[in-house]
Amino acid sequence: MTVKWFDKDTLDCLIRYLVQEVDTVLDIGCGIRPQDFFKPKQHICCEPHAEYIDILKQKADQYPNMTFIQSTALQAVKGMRDKSVDSVFMLDVIEHLGKTDGRKLITECERIAKNQIIIFTPLGFVPQNVERKEIDAWGLHGGEWQVHKAGWLTTDFDDSWTVLACKEYHLTNDKGEPFIPPAGAFWAVKNLGAQTRESQNIDRFPLVSVITPAYNRASYLNETMDSVLNQGYPRVEYIVLDDGSKDNTKEVLEKYTGRVIWETHPNMGETRTVNKGLGMAHGEIVVVVNSDDPLLPGAISAAVAFMHSHPDVLVAYPDWEYIGPKSEVTGHYQVKEYDYLYMVRTHYCTPGPGAFIRRKAVEAAGVRDPEFRYVADFEYWLRLGLYGKFARIPRTLATFRVHPDSASVSQQGSLMSHEHIRLIQKFYERPNLPPEVRKARAEAFYNANVVAAVVCGGDLWAARKYRLKALAYHPSGVFTMATLALFKLVKSPHFPKPLYRILRWGWHVVRPVSKGENRKSSQLAP
Repeated sequence: MTVKWFDKDTLDCLIRYLVQEVDTVLDIGCGIRPQDFFKPKQHICCEPHAEYIDILKQKADQYPNMTFIQSTALQAVKGMRDKSVDSVFMLDVIEHLGKTDGRKLITECERIAKNQIIIFTPLGFVPQNVERKEIDAWGLHGGEWQVHKAGWLTTDFDDSWTVLACKEYHLTNDKGEPFIPPAGAFWAVKNLGAQTRESQNIDRFPLVSVITPAYNRASYLNETMDSVLNQGYPRVEYIVLDDGSKDNTKEVLEKYTGRVIWETHPNMGETRTVNKGLGMAHGEIVVVVNSDDPLLPGAISAAVAFMHSHPDVLVAYPDWEYIGPKSEVTGHYQVKEYDYLYMVRTHYCTPGPGAFIRRKAVEAAGVRDPEFRYVADFEYWLRLGLYGKFARIPRTLATFRVHPDSASVSQQGSLMSHEHIRLIQKFYERPNLPPEVRKARAEAFYNANVVAAVVCGGDLWAARKYRLKALAYHPSGVFTMATLALFKLVKSPHFPKPLYRILRWGWHVVRPVSKGENRKSSQLAP
């Protein structure tokens, strides 16, 4: 039995993939909160405390098809026939029994259940002492039923169980007092009947395909591949494609034979290499991980959990860390919340590294446009955004490495500038763009030219040309350009400090008046 470890939010979400919907459920020790994974045709609640049952009866409209057994767990199950229910839930139950009685209860549940047994319990012994008749955490009189009598570990469950765990799950006790350190918890799920293998539970998780295009990145490839393989998520298809590297990338990949799917082919560029990977991928969710940008621990599980809880989201993207050549963290980047029109207007690529895509989005929009070498990812996000919603995952899950050979550093120049312009031209050639997008055309072309001026690699004449074109599309942008130029000037160490203080005073005087004017036209891509 292999234990899968997750953070609390991810654990709460991923367990839902393992629970199978059935017709008849026995819900042992449910208190006033029955299982809410699904609503069975027959929901049998076994609860010894009469006050809890009375409250459940008042919620009959929320829990249809519910019947009640007022009894202790062992007394109830001993009187039930073999295979008389489909599944048994014991959520926060076995810790309230002695270890011997807890094992007896599990054995009896294996006898009466046909489909699954689902257990949730603290990790280890977590003290919880309540006096008889004492008010419980729900403000009721069931205190005597809340005493913890035993602690359970993941090792108490053999290989026939699937165990998902969290080391820091409970932050406070039943009285609201903090646990120091936090207490862990875990789920144990057992499939019965013909389904007895852990793999049959794991197969319920969505398959995630990770694609890494590699070109002359042998020095970073080990770290990136290990970051994917060590994620801990149970279903990953990892595809690594060597795009005709001239270094020892192939030798690095050979060490991972049997653990990843890898191929080498003549150089055809990153865009076509990624497209090849998209064609090979089988996952319900796909993510492209560049060869020098390792994922952070837990990234895949967190992304799957987020997309499960946001089923309308086609693309989910996280915050990331800037790292240097030696993987040292040099900064943190919190991405913007998703706004498609903002992305178009400002020529700002909102998703960054670690963006996860649903397969249905790829099937709808197709693959990356091979016309583009440097901005193919941005073009793809603009195109995918026409098919549905993106969302920010409010967690730091990816990295972006800055080093002398990285594309962001080495590939600035006239070709990249040209691609930014061609991208926005081609985008606006699309038929049936939303009216609000068409209305933003002038601002979109303005900002595309501003970006082209920034990335043209020090060619001052080209930069001037792009800035003049930008102003032709959006003349009011001259004020933004002038402001940026002035800011650059006054921040110079050679600028007279007395004059700097006067200008700073003047800025604070006029800013409240002009702050809200023409805000849209002043937003530039960073």
